Amino acid sequence: MSKVAKELGLVRITCYKWAHQAGIFTGTDTRAQRAQFVRLRADGASRAAVAKQVGVDSRSAADWDKGIKQITGGRVYPDGRVIRYRRAGILANVKNPRTTHTRGLPVDPVRLEALVDARYLSLVERERIHDLRSGGESISPIGRTIGRSPSTVSRELTRNTTTTVGYLPYAAHRLAAARRPRLRNRKLESYGRLRTNVAVKPRKRWSPEQISNRLVKDFPDDQRMRVSTETI
Repeated sequence: MSKVAKELGLVRITCYKWAHQAGIFTGTDTRAQRAQFVRLRADGASRAAVAKQVGVDSRSAADWDKGIKQITGGRVYPDGRVIRYRRAGILANVKNPRTTHTRGLPVDPVRLEALVDARYLSLVERERIHDLRSGGESISPIGRTIGRSPSTVSRELTRNTTTTVGYLPYAAHRLAAARRPRLRNRKLESYGRLRTNVAVKPRKRWSPEQISNRLVKDFPDDQRMRVSTETI
């Protein structure tokens, strides 16, 4: 799939998506590997040696030893228990985890696709980082290719690389959109009565502290008539 994506000039994830929509799946059938693994283990070979021989990772080898079957979104244990991964579970092993990486909160598509300042990475750039990193490129060459500083690339990979599935460009872009500050209506612009009361005070040479304190005194029961000195 990587070779096809390179020849077409497309990102690999896009090619995978199109292939799956067409009913073409490139995953490896592990049934033969598992049967060989079980047979060799029964002959007394060590788990590590057998895993290396049949070409599986240590996690899969441990699961096979315990009789655990991997399914989409979870595991089935020999006693019949089915363990489902939590939502956004693939992000639970993020290096230097932050709360925002494991919330799994939905993001408004409008916010996700909104054009933001050029300082921020775009989805296309994140896809490019994914492909270059998967191809073995180091941080500095990736930065030069996409026109970003090495520190930007390093920070992006540190925030959004998991120990199980690597760097996820779409998940990274969704999380970045969720972290983006939301624009809020300014209090003085949205409430005319408050704006009028605040506007006349500077003409009388009132300080922001005096204005804020006087509003509390004049309107003790109206919480809308409150404003911080920084806002003034």
